[in-house]
Amino acid sequence: MGNNDMRENQSGFTLIELLVVIAIIGILASMLLPSLARAKAKANRIKCVNNIGNVYKAGLAFAHDNTERLPWQLTSPGVISHIDPAGGVDFGKATGTDNEVIAHAKATSAGGVFGIATMKVEIVTPKILLSPCDSTRSAANAVVQRNWENYKTMATAGAGNLGELQAGISYELVRGADTLRPTSVYANTRNIDAGKSHLSAVGARWLGSDTNPTNGATMAGLTASQGQIVMMDGGAMQSMDVDLTATGTFNKEALKATGGVATGFTSLRRIK
Repeated sequence: MGNNDMRENQSGFTLIELLVVIAIIGILASMLLPSLARAKAKANRIKCVNNIGNVYKAGLAFAHDNTERLPWQLTSPGVISHIDPAGGVDFGKATGTDNEVIAHAKATSAGGVFGIATMKVEIVTPKILLSPCDSTRSAANAVVQRNWENYKTMATAGAGNLGELQAGISYELVRGADTLRPTSVYANTRNIDAGKSHLSAVGARWLGSDTNPTNGATMAGLTASQGQIVMMDGGAMQSMDVDLTATGTFNKEALKATGGVATGFTSLRRIK
């Protein structure tokens, strides 16, 4: 067979055909990418719910070992054992009209709570303190992972910087959480309006990257009215703005809870 016959039998795409195929691929990609992004965002929220659930389990285990008291509810013996060897003050008194108790200053920040030696044992890895929806704190959490062994709430020589630990955490704790009040709220993602100290404060809402991108509390992977929350009965779930009102599902049940380490209405003040 001659060379001319071989060339006649060869087939291929013309330039126009290639351009058409490329255009079709581009159109399909433009249609699929938003769907893929939404699917990834949903998956990250599910992972975040799992993380906050593990954060809750660490707190519950701590309470079971400390007469059902969480770190910010410890009485003097507990404070001396876990927070401050000189802390000989009775921190078990109720205050105001809710069930907050007088807490040692180090137990009123998330960094101080998660820096307690026994809490660190329960947490196992600081990776769970970072939400997959909180990429803006991923670098800080990487630092926390590297220095995890150095953080000590108990004042000792060479104790790590608790502010550094704080910067790598995506979750806040709630002062009124109580193991004997199963409907109380234990923790939430940090994207609550920074001007609101209570979950149920008037106007409190979940900040979103689409509506509040410059607010320091905003988490990049969450849009308006999206947050995660975990109750003291272990129920970890996705939340919306309506849940943050005094009559919302979570807060309504939390506010009417009674019993536990103190009397009065359940506090919804945040530890951040």
